[in-house]
Amino acid sequence: MSKTINRIKLLVIKQLESSLDEDEQKYLDDWMNESPLNREAIEEFLHEDSLRQGITLLYQTRNKVWKRIEEKLSEPKVIPIRRRRWKWTAAAAIIIVPILIGIGTISYRLFIKDSISDIVEIPPQAERFKNDVSPGGNKAMLTLADGHRITLDSIQTGNFAQQGNTKIIKLDNGQLLYSDTISGLGSEHILKSRELQPRINTLTTPCGGQYQLTLADGTRAWLNAASAITFPSAFNGNERRVEIKGEVYFEVAENKKMPFIVEVNDKAEVKVLGTHFNINAYDDEHNIKTTLLEGSVNVSSSLSPSVSSSFRHSVTLMPGEQASLNEKNELHVKKVEINEIIAWKDGIFQFNETDLKTVMRKLARWYDVEVEFRGKVPVQHFGGAISRQSNLSQVLKMLEISGVYFEIEGRKVIIMER
Repeated sequence: MSKTINRIKLLVIKQLESSLDEDEQKYLDDWMNESPLNREAIEEFLHEDSLRQGITLLYQTRNKVWKRIEEKLSEPKVIPIRRRRWKWTAAAAIIIVPILIGIGTISYRLFIKDSISDIVEIPPQAERFKNDVSPGGNKAMLTLADGHRITLDSIQTGNFAQQGNTKIIKLDNGQLLYSDTISGLGSEHILKSRELQPRINTLTTPCGGQYQLTLADGTRAWLNAASAITFPSAFNGNERRVEIKGEVYFEVAENKKMPFIVEVNDKAEVKVLGTHFNINAYDDEHNIKTTLLEGSVNVSSSLSPSVSSSFRHSVTLMPGEQASLNEKNELHVKKVEINEIIAWKDGIFQFNETDLKTVMRKLARWYDVEVEFRGKVPVQHFGGAISRQSNLSQVLKMLEISGVYFEIEGRKVIIMER
């Protein structure tokens, strides 16, 4: 359900931007035809009057509205049709409500122009966003065991290297595949030839880059911007071990004989047999966060706990839980909203009462820009979703609904309170 919801979010946003291709339009039409409520939710949302009323309401009573929305989304029942303006099931509300303040151009035109400019005078859009920045894309550098570096976004598709019995292939969709020529891919994959030691490779994405990798055992890894994964060209022995930095989402191929182990910044270790999970370990974030979607993982600190500390050194997560290791080497577990955590993998920025500094760190990595706060940092929290394929100006226009002022100077975003 979460994958469907995230895809519908993205398609509705792209429809508003008139950028749907033929296959995407068919997918959205088929979803709308599955239920009258699905179609009614989309059509009512796209009506301009509904947009105007919804955006105005969210601006005036933002925190109160989001609290009411969260309460309603936790209820399994259908929202009464005749007694509310928004005639959606809880599932439809999950899709549409976050988009409401994430429209970009449309929300700015309807709300900023008609409301804020009546109160304060702001510089023209053309002046403030004349140095617009395009979104990131599939960009990565592969460093082979011999030190040879390959810029993946500049090479053609097909088999471009081989290490031992493993072919390295760039697929048509831009993904990277490691394929063992002896045993092929499979959940019980073990390198047959012991005479060749697996070579250690590193895949690195820059700011403004992302990439998807399939390891020799069939495990899939998605790298967010400014991230890295170090891994062997093939797995042998009694474990599968990799190292990461930044943010990586894993779908691990099951192999009970060879547990999959992720080392994180030399501070934490995640051990699994086969499961789906996300690790956020950027240097500029306060905590290392491991979030479990499916299966089970064990998260442990690689550092020795202090004698006086009473925190847990190791935890086993259940789906929907997140383990957070802070700077004091303290490990905590909590329930989280999965859709928000993995939205980046599905091409969406999604915020849920997210503070401005956290939002700007995400934007800085994806658009490869610097961020400068001039004066006091505005105390604002944001909720909503917008496509990661949007230009930077579209995202900033969305954020300006809160009353924060942005300006793009070269590759720097200037922020100040109105």
